[in-house]
Amino acid sequence: MTKVRWRQTFSSPWVVLSLGIAVIALSLIVTFWIEPTDVIEYARYARAGLLPPLLTHWPIEYPTLSEAVFLLPRLLPFAYQLSFGLLAGLAFLVLLSQGKHPPEWAYRVVIYVALGGLAVITGRYDIFAVLAATLGIESAARERYAWAWFWLGIGFLLKLYPAVFMPVLFVWQYRRQGRLPWRELATTMLSLLLVLIVEVRWAGPSALSPYQFLGHRPLEIGSLPGAIAAALNFTHTRILFAFGALNIVTPMSSIVGLVFDLMMVLAIGTELFLVYMDVLDLRAGSLLVLVTLLLTSKVFSVQFILWLIPLWSYYPLNRYWIAASLLSTAGYPIAYFYAVHHSGWWALVIVLYGLRSAAIFAGTWVAIKHRRSGLRLPQ
Repeated sequence: MTKVRWRQTFSSPWVVLSLGIAVIALSLIVTFWIEPTDVIEYARYARAGLLPPLLTHWPIEYPTLSEAVFLLPRLLPFAYQLSFGLLAGLAFLVLLSQGKHPPEWAYRVVIYVALGGLAVITGRYDIFAVLAATLGIESAARERYAWAWFWLGIGFLLKLYPAVFMPVLFVWQYRRQGRLPWRELATTMLSLLLVLIVEVRWAGPSALSPYQFLGHRPLEIGSLPGAIAAALNFTHTRILFAFGALNIVTPMSSIVGLVFDLMMVLAIGTELFLVYMDVLDLRAGSLLVLVTLLLTSKVFSVQFILWLIPLWSYYPLNRYWIAASLLSTAGYPIAYFYAVHHSGWWALVIVLYGLRSAAIFAGTWVAIKHRRSGLRLPQ
């Protein structure tokens, strides 16, 4: 009876929301302490967007809808950083309060964010893209495919990364319906193209800057290719601030980057084939392609941990993912800010992020190997 009462108490959505609010409050305290430069940059983009001619000064590194996210805090009667944090916290609560999920899913999200995302959940705008991507995956899981394509399109316009789920959705919908979903794919691609055309007509070539920005970035300090390139030629490795982030510059960067790009293509192709063969379900396939993208990409910023957390939370708590969350926090803000004043400590930051990547890989291997059968979550 005690166990039943415990489950009834902690199954209440009010308990989940209370824990979510506690996480938001802690995150606001942390972000006010570290004074994140990203929010300062968002405020600058919001001011620039309102300069005449209106909405012609787009963010250099962020896609279209990010400007709407940056403008929203100006509607609140608080300082920009607090307003942005409150709106990001609201998006987090919306993510937690989806009634379609069992309470265990929300509790896992809260735990992983508390361990690995306090410094970024209200200090980066990624939570908005995470919400859109999660809505897209959940819509597909419930065979609402039009909504799935819609939400992934919105996510792409916010942060680009939800596009990695579109091939998984395409293959999954084909396996479920027995037809290739060309209509849904074409509608989504044409809609995104129309948005891009409007951007270019409105703001000129600067509308294309986010895509050019991504293509020219060097190996970021949090990336696995960056850690390996540094390890292969540590004595000739330099830390360089460019493209709004700290990056690893070494003679091995180009070769390592190319090898990892080839690994990404081969791995994602294999994972899509496994989805096609029904070896992987929708959520497992989505998790694998995202993990592959993050572990082989030249950029793995600290806030990207938020992209993984909703997908991790479909599985029982995983000690490797818990370790990855703790290592992420150890890397930023703890070791990061110490290294700012003691440059010799950047090696520690690189090692912590390398260990984080290893923990993510190990946790994904364990979770997929022991995944539960079936697609739908318990009601």
